[in-house]
Amino acid sequence: MSWVILSGVLFFLLWGTLWWSTENTIRTFWLIDASLSMGAEEKIGTGTTTRIEIVKDSVSRIIESGTSWENAVSLFALDTRMVVPFSSSNSVVSQFVQSIPLIRYGGGSDIASALDTAIDTFSDTSLPTRIVLITDGGDCDNCSTFTRKITNPRLFVTIVWVGNTVGTPIPLGRDTWGATTYKMYDGAQVLSARNDVFLRTLAKSSGAELSLIDPEDSDSWRRIFSRENYWYALFLLFLTSIVSLATLFFPRFSRISHP
Repeated sequence: MSWVILSGVLFFLLWGTLWWSTENTIRTFWLIDASLSMGAEEKIGTGTTTRIEIVKDSVSRIIESGTSWENAVSLFALDTRMVVPFSSSNSVVSQFVQSIPLIRYGGGSDIASALDTAIDTFSDTSLPTRIVLITDGGDCDNCSTFTRKITNPRLFVTIVWVGNTVGTPIPLGRDTWGATTYKMYDGAQVLSARNDVFLRTLAKSSGAELSLIDPEDSDSWRRIFSRENYWYALFLLFLTSIVSLATLFFPRFSRISHP
């Protein structure tokens, strides 16, 4: 009888692992930095493209691949706004992502506040939820570097950092003659550079994972979405081992019909 029980337990645990690993059992809340600095250009191969275009292209492809059973999108700069509530229509969400505009007022991105709000929103969720915050990690005067800690085991948070640490001019538009104009301060161009120290501090205070994305490596995005499956599989393996040992070394645990 003990082996029958053990076999049944193993079957359901292994089935649960496979079910979780099908990639459509978790919903994703995309928290995307849409501040002006995301309009700065990055080198891709022999050409250049803006940070926000890199994000739009990558995120829309991931959504269309069906990695999550539901997706929602929120944009932030100095404040945060929900623009697409959770939807199982991947094509609709993907189309919106492709049309994301830059937020052209204020200056900087209050990254910590945006993440803190998102963690608070999903702190009591009973559904497996992944928050993916995407930012170029620039400085923001008077912005916090700390956020609340993740305590819900069903909530996963990843901070995806794009951009470079050297600095890139921030385009504002074009002048009357069609030339690109850039953000200026005291007569000099403002350069937008990724602040790795700030992002590491933010990840440490919240318990989030940090992922540096290589725009030319499509697998770097997919690795983000396999991490939760990996840890859950390890948990099931540990639980299976405990049940197996208990059944083998403590037979009385499996005697359901005898005193």
